[in-house]
Amino acid sequence: MSKSPLEQRSMRYLLTSLLALVALQQPLQAGDLPRVVVYITIEDLRGDYLEQLRPLFTEDGLGRMLSEGKIYPHVRFPLTELDRASATATLHTGAYPQTHGIERTTLWSKKEHAWRSVFYDPSVTGSYTRDTYSPKALLVNTLGDRIKEASSGAGLVYAIASDAETAIASGGWFANGAFWLDSKIASWASSSYYEAMPKSLEAYNRSAEGPNKRLVGGQMAWSPLRSYSSPSRTWSDWGGRFTHRYQGHQAADFKRSALANEEVTSLALRLLDQGGYAESKSPGMLALSYSLDVAPREAQGELTSEEVDAYVRLDKNIQALLQELRRKFGEGNYLLALSGTGYTHYRRPRLRGAEARYGQFSAKKGAALLNLYLSALYGQGSWVERLADGRVYLNRKLAETKRIALSELQDKSAAFLEEMEGIGMAVAGERLVTQSSLSDAARALRRSIHVRHMADVYWTLTPGWEVEDPADSPNLWLHSTAISSPCILLGAGITARDFDYPIVEAPDVAKAIAYVLRIRPPNAAR
Repeated sequence: MSKSPLEQRSMRYLLTSLLALVALQQPLQAGDLPRVVVYITIEDLRGDYLEQLRPLFTEDGLGRMLSEGKIYPHVRFPLTELDRASATATLHTGAYPQTHGIERTTLWSKKEHAWRSVFYDPSVTGSYTRDTYSPKALLVNTLGDRIKEASSGAGLVYAIASDAETAIASGGWFANGAFWLDSKIASWASSSYYEAMPKSLEAYNRSAEGPNKRLVGGQMAWSPLRSYSSPSRTWSDWGGRFTHRYQGHQAADFKRSALANEEVTSLALRLLDQGGYAESKSPGMLALSYSLDVAPREAQGELTSEEVDAYVRLDKNIQALLQELRRKFGEGNYLLALSGTGYTHYRRPRLRGAEARYGQFSAKKGAALLNLYLSALYGQGSWVERLADGRVYLNRKLAETKRIALSELQDKSAAFLEEMEGIGMAVAGERLVTQSSLSDAARALRRSIHVRHMADVYWTLTPGWEVEDPADSPNLWLHSTAISSPCILLGAGITARDFDYPIVEAPDVAKAIAYVLRIRPPNAAR
């Protein structure tokens, strides 16, 4: 009995769908490229915490990455100054701030006498934000840009983070879009520099499920996912209960919580599902940034209950991403790369006698003393325009009027500043750039800065010291780089035994991913 035309069309449609599904689930073959790269950077990620908390992870989240992925346990960031913007730019460009130009999240504008984002750009307009940002400050291209170039623009590149600087640094010049949580209203924001926000994301942003509406409605509360039991020997109580509630005016506090990481994941899942990655014929990249700097400001101890919960929630986020990647692209047809940012925040202990051992440096007093010293040497005048945030800016016009060589003025200022209590190192800016024989610490500082933001003198604090006025030195917070900052690669046919591309320093991560994609690394990579 012959089938009707309708039945024949239905059968052809069914067979076509089955064949497409089978093709989707095929493992990566020799010569194939992963269809998508999900590149995740995680602020404050520590390898020792990953191992310590491993029993709390699921088998198909972080647990899978630790058991099946190629692990590089300690990736070096040989920089004196390091924050989320400079670290992210380094991981995505394959170069250091000395080359890529992003040395800090915020910079002091001498013209406006105010702090500005390193990506501040008044020529663009904000989308769902009053902030105006673009990647024009990034001087070299990123891994995402190389994917765009290799695919003649066809490969999709999106970046998502809780803060603008990290999203923009990971997106690069040619990203389709970069999205971040606005610091005032917690809506997902972007810039007119990029393409219009996808309609599905815009609809989510405006809906009752979006972060802005939930924050305004008082629906944001962070409590532990479950009860945690501390090991028999540990530095802190993991089982401490907490509830942090966030109201409409507390967007900045919300962004410092583990809930912000979940918002990043929520948007990422929407892009993987509806952003066009599965339909694209060219490999694409989704850059995500999380933060584990979630401990309360007043917290002490090595591992707070908030940090434990943040790691467990991170495991759930990775699990959700892996499940979606398998569903949309098939096992092995994706690469998930995860990297720490090379540092961790910490709080100064409040112990009896600690204040006598750790001090506070007053930048205002330091500026006054330096000005008195230079006035004694060269005559009365306002020699110091600004001393704060690890920088000294001298009055160059006054030096020119008095015919004093700038190099001499810088050297005298650095030598005097280095004698002050609480100053760990002080180096003249010109010497830092021109002198070839530098100490290891000075070379690390040179890699951390770019000449277009050149100061007259650079200084660091003695370890453990803090500045008296943090608002005037927002980049001088307590942190440590002496940690295990791991990188893990999973998928795309990579096995821990056979994949031997070396990753020693942070720029190597972008080069390794480019190697897997068989494209040239970013243009500043060496």
